[in-house]
Amino acid sequence: MATKNSRDSSQLRTEESYIRYLKRHKANYQSSIYDEEVQQYVCPVCLTLDEICIARDEAEQLHIALATLSCKQRRRVYLHHALGYSQAEIAKAEGVDRSAVSLSIKKGMRKLKFLLQGAKHLL
Repeated sequence: MATKNSRDSSQLRTEESYIRYLKRHKANYQSSIYDEEVQQYVCPVCLTLDEICIARDEAEQLHIALATLSCKQRRRVYLHHALGYSQAEIAKAEGVDRSAVSLSIKKGMRKLKFLLQGAKHLL
């Protein structure tokens, strides 16, 4: 009987210790912020029909604007901004100077900005 009581009290102490541990190490956060963060990762994003149409139109405008760039500019802008290659990496792969790549990307982005801003005014 003494061994059963000692096991029960030992188990009880272990459970109480674990509960104290959980309370002590509990993350401190506001539940509303936590709920939003969890919801962001768990729940799929539901777009309205208007949002879908706007996104489609913007993607189409970008595609048209990219088509106006020269082949070199389009490739360099895509590699740098979409795929994250550095200008030095692009220059090395193409066998040209980094300044040529930099200038090409700047001119391409300037042209895209001009075309896309003009497209916004049409909407």
